[in-house]
Amino acid sequence: MDGNHEMAKGHDREDEAMTEQRTEKQHSEVVGGMNIDEGVVGGVDDEEQKVQCGIGAWHPKHLQFCNSPIGFLICLCFFGFTQGMTVNGIVYVVTTTLERRFNLPSVQSGFISSAYDFGVLLVVVFVTYFGERAHKPRWLGIGALGFAASSFLFSLPHFTSGTYEYQTAGIDTCSLDSNATLDEDRECSASSGGLSRYIGVFILAQLLHGFSASGIYTLGVTYIDENVETKRSALYVGLFQGMSTLGPALGYLIGGLFLNRYTDVTVDQASLTISSDSPLWVGAWWLGFILTGCMALTIALPFLMFPRSMPAAKELALKRVSQAQKGSEFATRAGFGNAFKDFPKASLNLIRNIPFMCVNGAAVTEWFIISSLATFGSKFMETQFNISASDAALKTGFLVIPASLSGALVGGWLVTYFNFQYRGMIRFCLGSLLFAFCMLPAFTIQCPNVPFAGVSIAYSNAQSDEGDGMLVSNLTSPCNTGCGCPTTYDPVCGTNGVLYYSACFAGCLETGEINGVEKMYTDCMCIGNSTTDSNITGGSAELGRCPQSCSKETLYIFLTFLQLLSTFLALVPSTMASIRCVSHDQRSFALGIQSLCFRAFGTIPGPVVFGALIDRVCVLWQDSCDGSSCLLYDNKQFGLTALLLCMMFRLLSIFFFIGALATYKPNDSERIRVVAVDENAGENAEGAVHKDDAA
Repeated sequence: MDGNHEMAKGHDREDEAMTEQRTEKQHSEVVGGMNIDEGVVGGVDDEEQKVQCGIGAWHPKHLQFCNSPIGFLICLCFFGFTQGMTVNGIVYVVTTTLERRFNLPSVQSGFISSAYDFGVLLVVVFVTYFGERAHKPRWLGIGALGFAASSFLFSLPHFTSGTYEYQTAGIDTCSLDSNATLDEDRECSASSGGLSRYIGVFILAQLLHGFSASGIYTLGVTYIDENVETKRSALYVGLFQGMSTLGPALGYLIGGLFLNRYTDVTVDQASLTISSDSPLWVGAWWLGFILTGCMALTIALPFLMFPRSMPAAKELALKRVSQAQKGSEFATRAGFGNAFKDFPKASLNLIRNIPFMCVNGAAVTEWFIISSLATFGSKFMETQFNISASDAALKTGFLVIPASLSGALVGGWLVTYFNFQYRGMIRFCLGSLLFAFCMLPAFTIQCPNVPFAGVSIAYSNAQSDEGDGMLVSNLTSPCNTGCGCPTTYDPVCGTNGVLYYSACFAGCLETGEINGVEKMYTDCMCIGNSTTDSNITGGSAELGRCPQSCSKETLYIFLTFLQLLSTFLALVPSTMASIRCVSHDQRSFALGIQSLCFRAFGTIPGPVVFGALIDRVCVLWQDSCDGSSCLLYDNKQFGLTALLLCMMFRLLSIFFFIGALATYKPNDSERIRVVAVDENAGENAEGAVHKDDAA
């Protein structure tokens, strides 16, 4: 009896072994959504090739040293750096220049920056949902090729719009016997093509930028997370985010340097009658896009050579511990058809995850602030402190570089060093944003507007230091009546320290030279004679804006640095919290949903809303046949607008993080192993999540 019993047990063990073998053939184990064991079709060599660098059947040994998380991180950092340098750096730097070159108001220029986010929004959900089980590095490589083509497209209007010809005043000085009228030069020829039509090219290029870069911060982050230890994942993501935020900062610097070069590089700058300090100057805005297009091309091939998963991915998946919100477990079935059918359930599962949606709400409000200030931050400095567009871009770059880089790196390192779990990361974000909120009064630091005759000071008060505040713009005065001045903006600074719209509007009758360049105007009837010579009927003026000494700029830069630093400190913890509170099989999709939310309600409307608000505080517009652009803002109202907008949305961010902390209910600590069931397994595979008790 005992012998028969033992024999029966032996047969049972054999049957179990055979069943396990059959199960292994029908199922494919998935690590982070990528198949690791798909059957021994091609032998051991084929299995090894699946986790090796190469293309097709070519997997040279000398490339395998790159086949590591660090190798992939370097490539991802370079792509993220290029993306940030382009769409979050150079595009924002050249905003003022594009407005000037193509006669665009701030609302339209805001649409240019928002078009990138709209492009990401259109595809990111599908890229992240279906890309979870796809060859992630290969998708990134294709995206890099598309990004390069988009950058080249953005620079195209420079080559098709003809040579830039700046217009100084057609009637340079006051001509009392002129029959010209103020609006004579405003007659637009029906045959002259409007430069503002090129906004369509810029928007299309930005849309394609968005399509191509939609996988960087979603598929790229999850590929890192599934190929490194959970504890070290935040450090890798911090390095990636640091390099990505360094991109926009360097974009400001490089863009500023390019703007110091005249847009038509074949023209000898020594022959120009204006300098980079002139409001009529248009720098080489297009050079940056040629550079970043070439950079994107160089990184495409390395991405295409990375394997679907790295050698250690399977082992790491078996050690992973779930921190997901209770009741949020979900596993998408294998196969495109099943995945397509599961899409509504997967989306609803994330929407029901309240902590995840609260983190999304904070992302929306924070990115609303960041995108608005990124688009118009350079213009804010240019306006508030009376500096040129190139100087404002350079100073903004020097401000953003250390704040963004150190914030992302330190944030990722702190999460790794203290091994923050979900609650610890949310508390850290709360503390960072509370400190950033205290730094917002930096927007109240501003210099007064330079006295502008007919705009901020009446012509009758031009001899005194007291202004009448912002007036309804009226550039005409008895001192320039009959001069027949054109409306082309070509400012001059009088010896009385007052800015005039042009030498003609200052009533200047004569012109002189300084160092061989026509820059000095004399006998200006609207400027009082500051000499004792009775033969001189008026004062003098010099071409260009009036210099302004303001000691408040340093304090503004310091407080803004602290605000940016604390904001970027929360970047990595919030990203890691987003993928920790959801099911492991939905990490990429969760980041895609988050990207959809903060772009649809944050980065897309942000620049448009902010641009519309600051257009309301514009006190001097220049109209042309192609549109209109703002020449002068009310500094006080500009700063107040920025302050109130940032305060409102930052308070919302803080409330959202409080909600994410209060509603979080984790599962019991358990190790998970996700198994993708064969496509023919049917609906019974819906809950295929195997759980092993933690040791």
